[in-house]
Amino acid sequence: MKNLTSYHLKIIAMITMVIDHSCKIFSLLLIQFLGFLENQNVVYCTYYFIEGIGRISFILFAFMIAEGCRHTHDIQKYVGRLLLFALISEFPFQWMISIITGTSFAFSLTMTNIFFTLALGAIAIAGYQFFLQKALKKWIPLILCSLVSLLIQCDYHIFGVITIFICYYFQDNKKKKFIFNNTYGYSIFNL
Repeated sequence: MKNLTSYHLKIIAMITMVIDHSCKIFSLLLIQFLGFLENQNVVYCTYYFIEGIGRISFILFAFMIAEGCRHTHDIQKYVGRLLLFALISEFPFQWMISIITGTSFAFSLTMTNIFFTLALGAIAIAGYQFFLQKALKKWIPLILCSLVSLLIQCDYHIFGVITIFICYYFQDNKKKKFIFNNTYGYSIFNL
């Protein structure tokens, strides 16, 4: 079997992201469409199954951000581009949320888009790299970025930032991988 490349992972992530976003946008229509079923558990199981497929995209994006941090020549520019995309995409994100929820548009940074999560994960990795030789200081960027994710209510919150960091932290060290795989029973690193 041919190995998956980053190109293949990006295609899979985009497809699953479209499924996730479609599920969110059309969830009311889906529930109404399946509402003819007498067993409402089938309706909600169908919804959560489709949403579950969509959640694969975040794991793939987290892995690719971690790999991007590992292989970039300039991590500051990499983080800067992520922050730029976060800011550019925030207005359309807020506008779409107001349409979906049926509320009037009010710009607020108390619920931000996924690019903020990706940027905070990359910032945590950059800080970890910067303080790598300092025993305790190297964990401060991860803690701060996790707290900021809670403050600005970005997608996946603290779990998103930590997932990105875990993808980076466990990638090269076989001992860490062994402990992680035996603790959780699976690996996202052997895609």
